Amino acid sequence: MGTDKATLLLVDDNPANLQILVDTLRHSYELLTAQSGKRALEIAARNLPDLILLDIQMPGLSGFDTCRKFKQDSDLRDIPVIFISALHDVKDKVEGFEAGGVDYVIKPFEQEEVRQRIKTHLTIVRLRKDLQKQVAQNESLLQVLCHDMANLIGPVKGTAEANLFMGTVETGSSMELILEKIVRFTNRQVELIQHVREMRQITIGKKDIQLSAVSLGEVMDNVAEVFRQPLDEKNLQLHLPTEPSVRGLLVNAESTSLAYTVLNNLVSNAIKFSYPKNAIEITVNEYPDTVDIAVIDHGMGIPTELVARLFDPAACTSRPGTQSEPGTGFGMPLVRAYVERYRGSITVESIAENDNSDAHGTTVRVTLRKP
Repeated sequence: MGTDKATLLLVDDNPANLQILVDTLRHSYELLTAQSGKRALEIAARNLPDLILLDIQMPGLSGFDTCRKFKQDSDLRDIPVIFISALHDVKDKVEGFEAGGVDYVIKPFEQEEVRQRIKTHLTIVRLRKDLQKQVAQNESLLQVLCHDMANLIGPVKGTAEANLFMGTVETGSSMELILEKIVRFTNRQVELIQHVREMRQITIGKKDIQLSAVSLGEVMDNVAEVFRQPLDEKNLQLHLPTEPSVRGLLVNAESTSLAYTVLNNLVSNAIKFSYPKNAIEITVNEYPDTVDIAVIDHGMGIPTELVARLFDPAACTSRPGTQSEPGTGFGMPLVRAYVERYRGSITVESIAENDNSDAHGTTVRVTLRKP
């Protein structure tokens, strides 16, 4: 239209009603008009208006049916539709919203009310577009970061593997052990980078997690290996279930994310908020259809007001650990995102050490389905 004004499509089979709308809105918006649902669909497809004002009682295609057709068209479905009609029964309003309308104005209408409703919904459209743009920018940034991290890890991993493969270090030497550890941990980093990429695809609906039967015994072994050094550095004990009946349990999840994202975050937090010379426990309880995995620490605990916001990615929940260890505050929202995609649940119970109790600490319980 050659202007910064928003474009509205006004649809009413009554020329007099259409003129009232035109007179009300022409100074603020670019206007398109149609006197039938069929014509409205044609004009909308050709011009892509920013908002549609739609009468209901029209010959041929009703306003409800016209709106449904808008919502079936991938190019038109996101355009907000405001119904404007003399029908005032609740059932009519409900049908309008079920058809895809965002608002409902009853005739005869107050001109200023219509202007304000239009303004509100155009603001929502603008904010949604801004958010979509920001999401796209974040997606690009994430792709660049993952690519750069993979490029940094690749040479380190390749060098370690090459030295082991060519036998350039003495068998059984400390250098061989170091190189083996480098290979193991760089392999995990590569897996985690891939999971960051996959998590982003899952979030935007491009990919679903492939669930399978995951052995708890293998998951526990991974946890013990990953955290051996951090536990030693803080003089902490990690108690894991050793019973064959527990280690043999299977849960419905995705193995890498369960081990290296879900339990990694939970145990890392337990270490961070535990005091030296203490213990962390992972317990497992089996039920007919589910398995509970609890990570329990006896550390500083979490204030009650913070527990309610732990899973909110927009909330600032990061706190220093017992030895001033830093944190990001993003771990728990990511954990919940994965657990929910396993079709499981997660809960947190905590007693802060300043609550006048000797029993301070935190229990995070993840409930997963059996395969």
